[in-house]
Amino acid sequence: MRTTIRDVAMVAGCSITAVSLVLNGKTRNISAQTEARILDAAKQLNYHPNLSLIHISEPTRHLRI
Repeated sequence: MRTTIRDVAMVAGCSITAVSLVLNGKTRNISAQTEARILDAAKQLNYHPNLSLIHISEPTRHLRI
């Protein structure tokens, strides 16, 4: 089963919205500590975005993972 942003949020102890913002590079309203927890959780869980869905929804998106 694929790791989702919900899984990352649960491990990082934050909201799915915060995970989405960090992974999309929109960290203006996210503390550095929370950003670090999210990126660490994503790495720990070996999170990779579902590229087929990204291509359909927004072909010019640049993710940080």
